[in-house]
Amino acid sequence: MDSAPNLLISSTDSFRYDINALLAIAVIAVVLFHFQVPGFSGGSVGVDIFFVISGFLMTSIIVTGLQTQHDGGKSFSLSNFNLARARRILPALIVPTAALLSLGWHPLPLSSVCTRRSRLALDNRQLRRYLKFIL
Repeated sequence: MDSAPNLLISSTDSFRYDINALLAIAVIAVVLFHFQVPGFSGGSVGVDIFFVISGFLMTSIIVTGLQTQHDGGKSFSLSNFNLARARRILPALIVPTAALLSLGWHPLPLSSVCTRRSRLALDNRQLRRYLKFIL
């Protein structure tokens, strides 16, 4: 009798809280790295963990779908798989993009931004500070 847990359970059968917690830890590690919290100097590790876990979950869904199809169940379609991913991800992309476009379309009158040609570009100090913050 095999008592090992099935790691390739489809997402419809059960929700993997353990994997979800690992994803949350990976995201928190990246956020803390960007805020330059001491002890979180390896922000790329959190990104790597996130991609590995996401790849594991997607592979699990594909393998489970192919196993179900092989056993005579519902047929697996890669296009349906990609459509399901798009239905989940696109709203999270479209809503903030639309909000930022609508809020940032005319944020300041042009006269207050470029009274002189030199104001069109960031000076070196501001650019270095900005790059240090985002990198």
